[in-house]
Amino acid sequence: SCSTCLSYSCLDWIVGSQAMTQREASYFRDTNDSVYFAVGALGGDASLAGLCYRITLEQTDRDIIAQVISTGGNASNFEVLMAAGGLGSTGDACLKGDDQPGSLVPQFYGAPANWGNYQGGIDNSGSCVSVTSKPICGAASAPDDMVHLCQLSFERFLRLNPGNTDSSSPRIQKMGPVMCPPQLYKATGLHRLDEPNMNYSLNSTLTKYGGHLDRYMDCRRPDY
Repeated sequence: SCSTCLSYSCLDWIVGSQAMTQREASYFRDTNDSVYFAVGALGGDASLAGLCYRITLEQTDRDIIAQVISTGGNASNFEVLMAAGGLGSTGDACLKGDDQPGSLVPQFYGAPANWGNYQGGIDNSGSCVSVTSKPICGAASAPDDMVHLCQLSFERFLRLNPGNTDSSSPRIQKMGPVMCPPQLYKATGLHRLDEPNMNYSLNSTLTKYGGHLDRYMDCRRPDY
């Protein structure tokens, strides 16, 4: 029973999840446009809620279409909901130690140190194995493994291993507003009637952008 559970972030919104992969496949059948879907935050401007942006990264094999569902982070960076992406300010909703008192159950068992940095979470692919693979509530029906999703984000270069880079957050080459695909806004339930009237994949709308793709997983979002 989940009678003692908190209200959590939706794990099927994590980039790379089985549900997101199915949505991407449906979108590809409709448009012949191969992208990754994501949700996240773009600074603290609440007026951006529900807007979608197409993002080109340096090494990722396809563009990302991401919807703004929350606030937070640096206004120059797009923060994406990512497995083990950082517990943030509401980490108490994410983790519960075996000896932690209280009747309400956070989303995962485990020590905070196993989930990486407070901001940004796991910053090398080898550490993904330290996170808890399944949530406490609904574990039997949860199709995704957090260890796999964490590793997948590195394989897709959505975050970078230490090495020839000064940051684990990849640089955004181009970014611009696009229409939100129905496969994405029907999942989040957030659809604006005043969104930009332009093609999902109209690359001419994208401009050079100096920010980075950041990440979070603080378990209580979204804000909207």
